[in-house]
Amino acid sequence: MVFGFSLFGCESDEIRALNKAQACMDEVPADNPSVAGQCFAYVEKYSSQQANILKCSIKLTEGGLGTDKIVDAYKVSKDDSLSGSQKQVAYLGALTLSSYALAQEAYGYCVLSEISGLKFIGGLAQISSMLGTAYDPGNPSGSIAAIESALNGCVTGSSCDMAATGAIVADLSDTYCANPTSDQEVCSDINQAIDAAGGDAELAARQFMCQLQNKTYVAGSCQ
Repeated sequence: MVFGFSLFGCESDEIRALNKAQACMDEVPADNPSVAGQCFAYVEKYSSQQANILKCSIKLTEGGLGTDKIVDAYKVSKDDSLSGSQKQVAYLGALTLSSYALAQEAYGYCVLSEISGLKFIGGLAQISSMLGTAYDPGNPSGSIAAIESALNGCVTGSSCDMAATGAIVADLSDTYCANPTSDQEVCSDINQAIDAAGGDAELAARQFMCQLQNKTYVAGSCQ
C-alpha cells in the first residue's frame, strides 16, 4: 500500500509540474520568446512523453520559434510568387533558432517526444540553425539567396556537422515521411537524398541540401 501511494504521489507531482510549465509557456510574450527558458525548470527532472513534448516546445520557443515564425514558415511554403525550391529553402530558413546548441537540445527532446511532427520541426530547425542564416519575410529574395549560399557552403566545405544532419535526414525518412499526411515536397527531397546516399550519412546530408535547391550532389557540389 505504501508503494502504491508513493507512485500516485510522484505522478501527481509530475502532473502539477506539467501544468505549471504549460501555464508558464502561456505567459511567454511573443516579442521575447527567450523567456520560455524559465519554464524548463518545472519539467527538467521528468522523462515521460508529456514532459518531453513540453521540453521540445520550450526549447524551440526559447530559440525564437514562436507562433509568428511558424506562421511565416507556413506562408512562405504557400507563396506562389516563389519557385518550388525557393519555397523549400525559405521554409527551412524560417525555422532557424537563435543558436545551434539550443537547436540540438530542442531536437533531442523532440525525438524523445515520439511525435513525428515535432521531430520534423525540430530536425529542420537544427539543420537551419547550423546554417545560421534565417529567412527574412521583409527581404525574401536576399535572404533566400543567403540561405542557398549557406547550404552550398556546407556542401562544399568541412565546417558543418554533416554527420548529424545526415542522421536527422535518415530519421525523418523513417518516421515523419512514412506518414501519408507529411509534407510531401520536403519528404520527396529527404527520401531522394537517402536513396542516393546508400547509407552514407554525410552524403545524405549533402544530397538533401542540394535537393532542396532542385539540384543533385555531383563531384563535390550541387549541380
